[in-house]
Amino acid sequence: SEYNGNDQLFHNISLFSGSYTYNVSANDTVGNVGSSARNITLDNVTPLIVFEADTLVNNTVTKDSNLYVNWTVTESNTDSVFVVVVNDTDVVNHTYYRRFVEEANISLDHDALYTYNVSVNDTVGLVNQTETRTYTLDTTGPLNVGGNNSNVENGNNMVLELVTSDLTYTNNVTVELVYPNSSAINITLENSSSTFWQTNLTAPPYGDYDLAYHMSDGLHNNYT
Repeated sequence: SEYNGNDQLFHNISLFSGSYTYNVSANDTVGNVGSSARNITLDNVTPLIVFEADTLVNNTVTKDSNLYVNWTVTESNTDSVFVVVVNDTDVVNHTYYRRFVEEANISLDHDALYTYNVSVNDTVGLVNQTETRTYTLDTTGPLNVGGNNSNVENGNNMVLELVTSDLTYTNNVTVELVYPNSSAINITLENSSSTFWQTNLTAPPYGDYDLAYHMSDGLHNNYT
């Protein structure tokens, strides 16, 4: 643009995102010329960040206490990246990178349901983040939380009931039952829910029995 015969102190122009060089020059009536040049980068595009294939799928249930996360950022002016991992009681990890990083290894110290995501912001403050995924760490077997609910009366059935608790789900419960005469059998309990297990023993003989419950979950964590 050119302005003649007056003092024009500003000029507006609409630009797309990109890098530009601009200058302003002026000359007087006797031909003296002055000019000034500058560079500008215009960024009005929100960064793009997505998980890569090596990041485990959402709702992963595992015995692995090392959470590996990797991602891809599409952005020319990245300022920082945040990796956040939380469980139901605490923020486990909040790592702040002031450099270009596209992977992280996070060590998880106890069994829990974790949620995590990665966010990025650019140098002009535009922010984006990945989806939030869950990761369940389960390294222990199911627990008996209902006590030893075993009822037996002479001439009647023996009813064995067990209430279990597990971070994922109880997959199998067996009872090792030792008769008063020291003979033993293993019985698989049936479940009416993921936590309630039961079996009946028809007309057992009178005497004292020893019971040992063996429980396992879907990750083959065992507890007796």
